[in-house]
Amino acid sequence: MEVEANQIISLLLPTRGRKEKCLRFLDSLANTAARPEKIEIVLRVDEDDTESHNISHDHLHTKMIIGPRQTMGQYNTDCLHKSSGAIIFLVNDDIEVKTDGWDRDVVDMHRQYSDEIYLGYPNDMFKKEKQPTFPIISKQLSALLVDPFPDSYKGSFIEYHLLDIFMRLKKRGFNRIHFLENTIFEHQHYRLGKGTFDETYKSRDRFGDDMVFISENENRKFQAGKIIQYLEHKNYKLKTYSLPTRRISNRPFFKYLMETAFVEKELPMKWRFFLLWWFTARFVAKLFSSQLINKIINRKKMGDNSPT
Repeated sequence: MEVEANQIISLLLPTRGRKEKCLRFLDSLANTAARPEKIEIVLRVDEDDTESHNISHDHLHTKMIIGPRQTMGQYNTDCLHKSSGAIIFLVNDDIEVKTDGWDRDVVDMHRQYSDEIYLGYPNDMFKKEKQPTFPIISKQLSALLVDPFPDSYKGSFIEYHLLDIFMRLKKRGFNRIHFLENTIFEHQHYRLGKGTFDETYKSRDRFGDDMVFISENENRKFQAGKIIQYLEHKNYKLKTYSLPTRRISNRPFFKYLMETAFVEKELPMKWRFFLLWWFTARFVAKLFSSQLINKIINRKKMGDNSPT
């Protein structure tokens, strides 16, 4: 293991319409890093977002990818293919880094796992330990997973996709989930009152990836199985395998929830019942949200049709 190579951290940063916010995030990264020369920022920008095409930073090495508008999964995959670091860190543009020497913390964590199989994440000061909002994995693991960030994810759930895989590892006795409690990457999300509800937020469907997560269940099982084989048999040639043609599950929503909670034995019980509760809560929230939107639309139509 070459120490110098393993000290390079590649941050994958898709961004759209937020040049100033993105630059503030890069400032906070550079100002708190112990070794900014060992940090690489891989930006993915839409071709119609011309204002963001020249984002760069004097104290950080940046790579720019400009292309057509894509899903969040594809953005991160594009960045991954362009990255050169041994440590892969998924980030947003609405972050403020508040921990001096955060990069040392990340490298120290990486060195704890000689096989480089881990899912790390900093403290986002909102979900904290409950959710890997900004996941950290090794380049080695990304190669073993083959498709760590499926392009089917339009805007969210990539962190839960990875977490579900690692919950399967945990069930088999390999607890490789690593929360960096004292490494603060504060999420400046508008729902926390720390940001404005801009066009980028408006364009995202909050519940748009729920069914995608469900449909990717068979792929997660397959990926977890291969990683478990690797951990149990270190000589297993994992790099030679490839994912089969999209193993998409077409199970209905509530059937998935019931089977996950009461049938699926490859996941820890606590995680199974969390998924049951969480998706049910999201389903109810989506239902009420749709009803509220319909009421607003109908009220507007009635107002437009009223006599003047």
